[in-house]
Amino acid sequence: MYKKPKLYIITFILIFIFAFVLTSCKSNQEVPIENYYNYLRKLEYPRIYTMLSEESKEEVSLDDFCNRYDNIYSAIAVSSMTYDLVSTDYVDNLCHVFFILNITSDKLGEFVLNMSTTFIKENNSWKIDWEPSLLLPGMSDGDIVRIASTPAERGEIFDKNGNLLAQNAITTTVYAAHDKIKNDESLIRVLSPILNIDESEIRTKLEPFYEKLEKSLEDTNDDTTQEYSTSSNYVILKAFPKDKGPTKEEINTMLSIAGIGIDDDYMTKIRYYPNGSIMAHTLGYVGFMDTKEAAQSENLALPKDTMIGKSGLEKKYEMELRAQPSYKLTINDKYGHEKQIIVYKKGQNGKDLRLNIDLDTQIKAELLLMENLTSQMHGSVIVLDPYTGSIDAIASFPTFDPNLFAFSMSQQEWDYINDPIKAPLYNRALSGLYPPGSTFKPFTAAIAIETNSVSNNFVFKEKIEDDIWIPSDKEWVYQGIKRYARTPGELNLSNAITFSDNIFFAYEALQIGRTTFYDFCKRFGMNEAIPFDLTIPSATISNTENISDIKLLADSGYGQGELLITPLQMASLFGAFANSGDVMQPRLINSIKVVSDNQYNLVEAFEPIIWKDNIIDSYSISTLTPMLRRVITHGTGKSVYLSGVNIHGKTGTAEIGNDESREIAWFIGFVKGIDPKLVCVTLEVPAQQGDVRFIIAQELFR
Repeated sequence: MYKKPKLYIITFILIFIFAFVLTSCKSNQEVPIENYYNYLRKLEYPRIYTMLSEESKEEVSLDDFCNRYDNIYSAIAVSSMTYDLVSTDYVDNLCHVFFILNITSDKLGEFVLNMSTTFIKENNSWKIDWEPSLLLPGMSDGDIVRIASTPAERGEIFDKNGNLLAQNAITTTVYAAHDKIKNDESLIRVLSPILNIDESEIRTKLEPFYEKLEKSLEDTNDDTTQEYSTSSNYVILKAFPKDKGPTKEEINTMLSIAGIGIDDDYMTKIRYYPNGSIMAHTLGYVGFMDTKEAAQSENLALPKDTMIGKSGLEKKYEMELRAQPSYKLTINDKYGHEKQIIVYKKGQNGKDLRLNIDLDTQIKAELLLMENLTSQMHGSVIVLDPYTGSIDAIASFPTFDPNLFAFSMSQQEWDYINDPIKAPLYNRALSGLYPPGSTFKPFTAAIAIETNSVSNNFVFKEKIEDDIWIPSDKEWVYQGIKRYARTPGELNLSNAITFSDNIFFAYEALQIGRTTFYDFCKRFGMNEAIPFDLTIPSATISNTENISDIKLLADSGYGQGELLITPLQMASLFGAFANSGDVMQPRLINSIKVVSDNQYNLVEAFEPIIWKDNIIDSYSISTLTPMLRRVITHGTGKSVYLSGVNIHGKTGTAEIGNDESREIAWFIGFVKGIDPKLVCVTLEVPAQQGDVRFIIAQELFR
């Protein structure tokens, strides 16, 4: 007996058939533009080639096809890409597709390409009827894609009064125009002795340009991509340091040779430091990118011959100082004539750094180091405003001339730069970690005052024999504490500060106790690095998370033990005695500015910042300040005394490990008032030769 099928079964079958037909029609109609985009985004050019029609494949080989894409998209330096489908227009076996590529390029920024292509039905599949316009819109067979770059100016560095410290300059350049040379061997023989370059080196410089000339003369219809700058038609044979170029006679001889030119206007731009070695460590220097630097993401778009910051402010503020060149992406015909501009990205000059440095003070500090330190002495000077943290001068000795890095160095210059003893590239003001010695004694006294560990009126009366004191504590199993000169009168706080008595401050530290002393050192920032425009290492209280024994505690009380600190951080800490207990963050940079639309615009200004507030209470400051003045009038700092100048300060002498032949000689002092100034002199000297610090400090206060 026949049964009618149930209604829901019939409905299901009809829906299935309808969906199948619809899907079949859809797959039969839609072109695979999504596939093309995905392959392009992933730079999978061979897979794009599989999408081409048979006729297109006859017109272009796989290798040629992939090279064309790779040449263009590599030169553009595409970092990301998206697409938007605009429309698809089906006509018989053809489909015209219009879409937009949204491209982000490391060189060209963000730009849009309005693209179109035609798909053709082959064997029931859609294939691309490929044309060069699918590389870039408007491109035809035989066209050349070019990316031209025009350099912009790197930002410059100025002192507080507008004096240039690092600038862009042009130097004398001897170059060869390869298409004008008539006799290269004759040219090489004449130039070699004048330029002081081996003949083989000149020949090597010229060879790539002959190859380039030959290649440019080849008659080819290939779509190629060329990247060039304004100097691509020339080869630079030698650039000379500023004011050290060839003589007039040598210039005339070179200019008589066909193909040789001399440029003083634009060809070789250098980073020039007009004051030579002055402030070299802080400014730093620039140099060509090495392989590792070129591979960093922020440098991928830069030409390989780009100069970048290698040290100092040049390195730390590279991204602010860096200029952004102009780029123009064009389609040119096979003769080089420009047909169409695809993208133009306007360049931007780098930003200028305006420093707090006073060039006159900086020069004075550097000259004082040069004139007073022997070849066996090293050291640094810092001059700052304790109220604001503004750095007036910061100098390290020995120093170097950063202009050396713009050109090839002589062997003598290279040996000096790499001298392991002098270490002229080492910035002792920022990187040197030293025991603070007696400059830390006022801080120990401040801890004792605030914690009431030792009365201000306390007089030390325990037994001292041959300037050695042995603590009576049962934990003490060590040699005694030694002082280096007898303190006149009774051994109280004032005299101990004035004459820098180790025994008194070792005693105070023992009375304070290990935990309290350590905690106060942390309050002073002795376990961290003070924030600064350049990187500095962290100060150290001890090699562990605490002060391990009472011997280390006693030694720390007078600035030895395992205490280590940089001159910059110690100078800043000492400023708390002048600045009501607050430690200001030291600051080199005053502001960042840039030229834009013919105006000099402020980008960022840096206001004074308190790093540590109230590390010393007001009572301790009022107690200790007169004693710091007495150091200058009656004590170990008498050599810095100047009539009419109210200097407060502290001397210090620290040992370098177990080496008794050398020592660290410190002096830190300040004047308060309308024109506040703090001076910190830190010297590495042979033992007993540290008095030179007083000459330097006094002249800076004078």
